[in-house]
Amino acid sequence: MAWVMGIEPARRPRALIVEADSDYRSVIAHTAELAGCEPLARPDLATALTEADEQGCDVVILGVDPTDRPSPTTLAQLRDAMQAPVILLDESYEEARASFEAGVDQILPKPFVPGALVGAIRSELRTANPASVFSLARRIELEGVTFDAVRRRIIVGERSVALTRREWELLTFLLSRANQYTRAEDLVAGAWGDDVSVEQLRSYITRLRRKFKALAPPFCLLSQPGFGYCLSLEGLTA
Repeated sequence: MAWVMGIEPARRPRALIVEADSDYRSVIAHTAELAGCEPLARPDLATALTEADEQGCDVVILGVDPTDRPSPTTLAQLRDAMQAPVILLDESYEEARASFEAGVDQILPKPFVPGALVGAIRSELRTANPASVFSLARRIELEGVTFDAVRRRIIVGERSVALTRREWELLTFLLSRANQYTRAEDLVAGAWGDDVSVEQLRSYITRLRRKFKALAPPFCLLSQPGFGYCLSLEGLTA
């Protein structure tokens, strides 16, 4: 039965899979199913973006073709368009580092170990731990700055930026310790536990700063060697 007592079954998370090689594409799709996802597998990025924009997705798995490597700009556009974590499968880890800075959440070697990909997918889909992430109200307004938790957006006047789930978790943790420095290791442990490394944290910090810059907000994200990171809200009042 598709319906029980008038309640529609919950939709499985949708994994957008982009891989040119049909054999790889089939294996990745099967692995995504093992992770509990509904796979949406496509051979190229352009087709995938068009269809995923209509259907939506919860995680993106991108297999890199060494002869047609996506640029960091393309990856950043993918990340912003999907608003979903991106897992990169790449034969060259060194070349993939630039992709990580562009917005990729995890990098796995290609060929990949299915169990490792299952773990990566589940890690990205895992709900944040409410005990470790600041419980932000649905909407907070501070002197013209709005933090919208429902849409995961920061709004300053007529300008706004959308954050990914990981970026929002980092922001909420920093907000819970506004105007205080937190060591990188403590920030990672408090916001994400074991799912994110300190190296990844630096990338997320860079992304937040880039998005803050587009807003020109009356707050800033500071860093100081030996002390860590601090979201400075000096001068802002409720």
